[in-house]
Amino acid sequence: MDTSKKAEMEYDEVPLDLSTKKKEDNTENIRNSKNGDKEIFFIPNLPIQSITSIPDKLLSIECELSRKLRFISFNFPVEYVYNPIDYAFQAHAMYVTRYCKTTKKILFLGMNPGPWGMSQTGVPFGEGQEQYILFEACDRALASVLKLLQVEIVLGVGRFAEKRAQTVVKTDGLPIKVLCIPHPSPRSVGNENWNQKAKLKLEEYKLMDYFLN
Repeated sequence: MDTSKKAEMEYDEVPLDLSTKKKEDNTENIRNSKNGDKEIFFIPNLPIQSITSIPDKLLSIECELSRKLRFISFNFPVEYVYNPIDYAFQAHAMYVTRYCKTTKKILFLGMNPGPWGMSQTGVPFGEGQEQYILFEACDRALASVLKLLQVEIVLGVGRFAEKRAQTVVKTDGLPIKVLCIPHPSPRSVGNENWNQKAKLKLEEYKLMDYFLN
């Protein structure tokens, strides 16, 4: 089997209804247009300080992080990197504007985006010399999100996420408690019965009431 050929998708080739839409004039809101019954989302060309709503600020933080990560080059074997904030921006923006309208007491922090993690994104988050650039950019974005949402508890999914959250909380002097539940990856040691173990951890932290009520 020839593995030298890989499908490559440039940003301009992303289907229009899944890509980030561009707008010439400045606007405060990311949600600002409708195409029939379909809501279209735009990235505002404004400083985040002048944006007022929580979902719009959150999306702006994510888009700024996305722009920073575009300048990172990865060594072999990474050849192609997909950016979910580009190709899935519309679906993600719909979710954020619906469910992130208010501050949040608890924030779950995971290591890899998407159901296939590194296999989907092509980015080796936990290894390689590029990780330090990733850490710096992602740490700053995480700090901004924690402050925006006024988070009180960060629940790291796995030890890696827990350690990154601890670093950000300590660096920024945030009054936030950092806790941890096991990572659901089948590669994690002793990960049998993950659902039960995660539930027991939530009960230990006295957090189950937030999910049952």
